[in-house]
Amino acid sequence: MSVVELMEFGGEKISSTRIRQALAQGNISIVRKLLGKFYSVNWCPKNGLLPFYSLPAPGKYEVKLHHADETVSCKAQVLNDKEAKFTHDFKQWSQAVRIEWIRSIGNH
Repeated sequence: MSVVELMEFGGEKISSTRIRQALAQGNISIVRKLLGKFYSVNWCPKNGLLPFYSLPAPGKYEVKLHHADETVSCKAQVLNDKEAKFTHDFKQWSQAVRIEWIRSIGNH
């Protein structure tokens, strides 16, 4: 049996529920603090956004796109829980793209 040490942030327990709630509110800065790194999702040319990932709340965000050895900074507008528009057209890339959510830049 493994024992996992209790992790807290701001006096509250860090949990997957708390992370999902912050993501649903578009609070990317809190998500980053809870995870200890930037939140990221993967996009596949064949299947789109992989099903086990959640997008942040609808709004505008600064993101980084990671593809092979290339990193591109751009902006994203999340429209709903499965759809977002980006200022960089990465869909021509033939391999998976990791989308790293840097910060919120718009109203939610």
